[in-house]
Order: sequence, then structure tokens, then C-alpha cells
Amino acid sequence: MKFTHRARQLTLSLALIIAGSLGVATGAHSAEPSRYEVKSGPYTVYYSLFPSTFITPDVASAYNIKRGKNNAVLNVSVRKDLPEGGDREQPAQVSGISSDLIHRTPLPFTEIRERGAVYYLAQITVTGSPLLYFELTVQPEPDAAAIPISFKQQLFAQ
Repeated sequence: MKFTHRARQLTLSLALIIAGSLGVATGAHSAEPSRYEVKSGPYTVYYSLFPSTFITPDVASAYNIKRGKNNAVLNVSVRKDLPEGGDREQPAQVSGISSDLIHRTPLPFTEIRERGAVYYLAQITVTGSPLLYFELTVQPEPDAAAIPISFKQQLFAQ
């Protein structure tokens, strides 16, 4: 597939946003680190939460991401260890919910494929309680065990 200059620019922008978010405290804002990883067999699941405003309007539009002071993006990616060393991107089935003390909201993930990477993005709207609980299920391959991930994140509208 040939990439136009604009498509390459959008792809690079999203990759930099996601990579850059790995070490940044989240917002809609958070007091906790925003990057996490879970290792299960040959798979490593990386997940991060970052403010949607970190994404430029062009990139948000290209990937149908709603930017706003009350919106955050949950990013999940999976890497598989290779027998000869190193790792590679691993497509997966990703599902999950976010909840506060009252509501449970399904997280519809969108798959983004780029050269050497597969990302799963879900949009989070921050309303009411700033403390959200997340329960994710990552199925890296049909015959592999599902990887459950649970975490909580305090979010505040910017």
C-alpha cells in the first residue's frame, strides 16, 4: 500500500501521540502514571490513557476521535515475543468496560493498523465521578488464553 505524504504525516502523528503518552500523566488529568503493561506468556499488553486533546485536530478527524476537555483515549496494543528474539505486533480481540460507582459503560475499541503496529483505541467521556474502573479482556489469538486486565484511573476534565 502506498502512503501519500498526508497519510504518512497522520500516521506518524498518531504514533508519536501514542508513544508520547506512554510516559505522561493523563488527563482528562490524572495523578497516576498513564502507562501500564501486562506480560502473559509470549504476549505483552501495553495500555495507556491520555487526554484526547493531545491529538491534533487532523489526526483526530482521520481516526474519528472526538477531541474535548471531557474526553480521554484508552490505547491498547499487544506485542508477541519471537523465538529468535525481539517481538512483533500482535492483532487481538480487545473488549472492556469502564465504570464508576453507578454506571458500567462498554468500551467500543477501534483497531488502527500501521506499519509494524496495531492499536486498539476506545474513547472515554469524563462525567461525574473522576475515579473510573476499567476491566479489559485481551484475546491475542483464538487458541491463546484471554488476558484479563483491571485498573483504576482518576480522571479530571481539563
